[in-house]
Amino acid sequence: MFTAELTVISINPRWHVPARIKKLELDYELLNDPTYFQKQNFVVKVLPDGREVMYQDSGDSNALGRVKFVFPNSFGIFMHDTNNKRIFDREIRAFSHGCIRLQDPFKVANFLLERLNDVSEARVNHFLAKEEPKDIRLKTPVPIFIEYNSAGVDDKGRGMFFADVYSYDKDYFAGKIPYSEEELQLLQRKIQKVD
Repeated sequence: MFTAELTVISINPRWHVPARIKKLELDYELLNDPTYFQKQNFVVKVLPDGREVMYQDSGDSNALGRVKFVFPNSFGIFMHDTNNKRIFDREIRAFSHGCIRLQDPFKVANFLLERLNDVSEARVNHFLAKEEPKDIRLKTPVPIFIEYNSAGVDDKGRGMFFADVYSYDKDYFAGKIPYSEEELQLLQRKIQKVD
């Protein structure tokens, strides 16, 4: 699908909620429980131009968990921890909007931070305990290769087929992929982070 470079590891990240997720999912929760946003540490701001933006503060309820791996790309995809560890008990785990949950994100974070930035696990734990967002820019970017496969071959040469959970195969065969430059710009505009 794409390649990128991992440039930042965010400890205690904020989740900047895409407008589509707010409208289609979170506003519905608010109808059921008027205190939902407050309970889940969501902050809603109205910008001078009238646009509304929303983010979830760092903490135990944060959907990104306690660490996020940032590799800028036009899809708005990143890797992260989760506040819902039970999801890893399921056989099918495609319950996201495209971002990638890591089962053991601190193993990855500690490895990269120690190797590339001389930041010890104890120092990472210190940042975690503060419970405030902390972005650590990697001294050396790490290449990231994101693939999306609905078919493949196992180590014995047998064909394997998987669900097309994001409808990329459907879009590809309909001639919609690769995305045009205009479509990529629209995607980027939709995922811009605003505090």
